Amino acid sequence: MSFKLSAGAVASYSLPVSGDDFRATVLQANEARRQTRRKELAAQTSQSVTAHDRIRMWEHLHALHLPTGLDHKLVRVIAEQTNLSVADIQAEQRRRAAPSAAPFAHAAT
Repeated sequence: MSFKLSAGAVASYSLPVSGDDFRATVLQANEARRQTRRKELAAQTSQSVTAHDRIRMWEHLHALHLPTGLDHKLVRVIAEQTNLSVADIQAEQRRRAAPSAAPFAHAAT
C-alpha cells in the first residue's frame, strides 16, 4: 500500500498478512532489542573500554546522568554496574565539573 505525502513524496508500507505474522514480527523485534541490550550491558563492564566510555554507556542504558554529588547513592551503583571503583566514578565527576579548556587564544598581531 502506498500514499502520497505533501511535496510529492510517496510513503509505502505493508501490513502483515495475518495476526500471527504481526506477532512473529513483534517477537523478533523484541528479541533483537534484548540481544542489543545484553551486548551493551557486557560492554559497560569490559576492561577494554575506558572508564569515561563505560560511564557514558551506563548513562545511555539507564537514561540517567552521572550525579554531580561525590557521595550520591548512585555512585556506588554505577561503580558496581560498570566494574569500576568508586574513585573512578568520582574522578569522572570531578573531570566533568572542571571548567572546560580555555578557547583558542588569538594570535597577537
